Amino acid sequence: MPENATIGESLRQLREERGFSLEQIAAETKIRSRLLRAIEENDFDQLPGGVFRRSFVLQYAKYLGADAEEVGRQLGELRPFQETPPVPGEVAGHVAPEISPLTPERDWSGLRTSLGSFLAVVGVILVCATMYSWWRAENRSSLTGAPPVASSAPEGSPEPQPPAAAAPAANAAAKPEPWPAPPSPAAGEAMPSAASVQVGLVAEELTWIQATSDGKRVFADALQANQTRTIEAADRVRLLIGNAGGVKIQLNGKEIPQVGPRGQVRVVELRADGYEIVPRTPPTPEPL
Repeated sequence: MPENATIGESLRQLREERGFSLEQIAAETKIRSRLLRAIEENDFDQLPGGVFRRSFVLQYAKYLGADAEEVGRQLGELRPFQETPPVPGEVAGHVAPEISPLTPERDWSGLRTSLGSFLAVVGVILVCATMYSWWRAENRSSLTGAPPVASSAPEGSPEPQPPAAAAPAANAAAKPEPWPAPPSPAAGEAMPSAASVQVGLVAEELTWIQATSDGKRVFADALQANQTRTIEAADRVRLLIGNAGGVKIQLNGKEIPQVGPRGQVRVVELRADGYEIVPRTPPTPEPL
């Protein structure tokens, strides 16, 4: 490097002697031409701070074939480089490989806002679920609890306590029966003897059913899961089931085997002495 010349002037003269342009060196070293020009003009404050300022100058000098050790020594005497720690890996005149600029810090404010909104929605859902559970419990207790009875004991006497078996009895009454119980006759009224066929239905999942009793249509509807129906007839009950595997059937108090797989349509005829699956001839239209 020429004597009594600044670092930038020496590097510029060396570049011009070798016939390189700033754009060509920028493409090779990945250092912007604006920063290379700042180095040649000794305007080192324009360079990135920290280890990058020293690294850029040493990379430029090394590319031009200058003495990197001498350039590093001269940089140590300049103010912009006096507080800069040595480049990692720079030992005995060996310049560390190029260090790419750090990526800018990500802006996490949008993520924090989205996370806060999500937590707020979850909180609202939990509050609504808690209120709904409380409301269900209140309605259940109001339906199963007995009406208050006016006390006839004289004033000052202890109030009578309910019997201990009252609570279990109420809980047992709240549980759904697995099969619909046949209707009990009213006091003084006898069960009609004409109903020799009693069919109970319990839907395990959504199932469309059309039922006839002694040739008369009783209902045609979709049963939801756990919904039950009871059909009575003097001679026979005929069922058109849109989802054969989604319903349990009981004939006169006894459950019969599954009449078909899920999603299949079956026609079942039930009598007092048994049941049979009737072929669909002509084909019965599929339920909508």
